[in-house]
Amino acid sequence: MKILFPDTPRPGRIPQQAFVGIAVILICIIGVIDLKFEPQLSSTFFYLLPVLLASRHAGLWASIACAALAPLMSLYANLATANNAGNSIIPYSDAILRFGVLLVVVRLVRSLRSLNDSLDERVRDRTARLEAEVKERLKLESRIIEARESEQSRIGQDLH
Repeated sequence: MKILFPDTPRPGRIPQQAFVGIAVILICIIGVIDLKFEPQLSSTFFYLLPVLLASRHAGLWASIACAALAPLMSLYANLATANNAGNSIIPYSDAILRFGVLLVVVRLVRSLRSLNDSLDERVRDRTARLEAEVKERLKLESRIIEARESEQSRIGQDLH
């Protein structure tokens, strides 16, 4: 399960399995809708949403599984609604092409997620360093104020 869902959810966040479940349900709903329309109507765009959802919030293999399920549903819809007179390979080549496009989308979204996570980590690191520096400066300021007050009291005692 670590490969499919590598990150543990933080409190208050939706678990990754829920996103995968939502993506699979959306793919199935889009597939059922796809069955009702003509095979010439390209539905690849509609399959992008659940694949993007899985790519952003789930592990790599879950994303690839959703990217594979979408063209399979589309292929099934095309074969079920097509009036092919022969053994046409066009629906199969379309499904392979859709799968390739969706794999590219998965790769891009995962790369963006990785870059975003890296940037978040750098921001957290920089914020921690700045907070430590502010604490150190406050300590130094406190010591300077103490030294000034001590010096003022010493000078006051010398004057009396």
